[in-house]
Amino acid sequence: MSKEQDKKPTSKSNKKLLIIIAAIILIMLCFCCTVFVAIGSDADKIDSDLDKKSEELEDKVNDNISGDEDKEEETKPKTQTVEEWQDVKTFSGSANKKTEPFTITGKRWKVVYTIKNPSEYSILYINAIKPGEAFGDTVVYAASKSGETLMYSKGELYLDISAANCSWTVTIEQLVDVEKPI
Repeated sequence: MSKEQDKKPTSKSNKKLLIIIAAIILIMLCFCCTVFVAIGSDADKIDSDLDKKSEELEDKVNDNISGDEDKEEETKPKTQTVEEWQDVKTFSGSANKKTEPFTITGKRWKVVYTIKNPSEYSILYINAIKPGEAFGDTVVYAASKSGETLMYSKGELYLDISAANCSWTVTIEQLVDVEKPI
């Protein structure tokens, strides 16, 4: 054999090389198809989103071109919810009293009281009672000049106020949510 024949590849080695190259090409084609399918599904979604945005923009442009100056977009002012004490009722006197009923709808409520012209013998005793019930909650038992007491019940109530040697003012306030502009 000559040296030139030794350098020529055999047909078996050519076949192996061709099979390896074909396998590599086949793997690359499978990978590319997978990538294109994935990109294609995202592309449909992107096209759909673009179509929606395009329609919205077109509608806005048409509204502006149509000359409808009277048609203004309603804009709601921005607000935030804040808690605020709201007066419900104020009572005053210088003797014992059962108040008219009042209704509490807030998160909680308080009794704010002031004793006018107190003496060392002044006393103020307040019960909160639901109409139709015999007993209620003692809200205030005080000889001090002023103060407040928090309560957590809701519904219809009245106050049974007992006072001695003083004039008094009692205000009922409830904590409510109020929408305030920002």
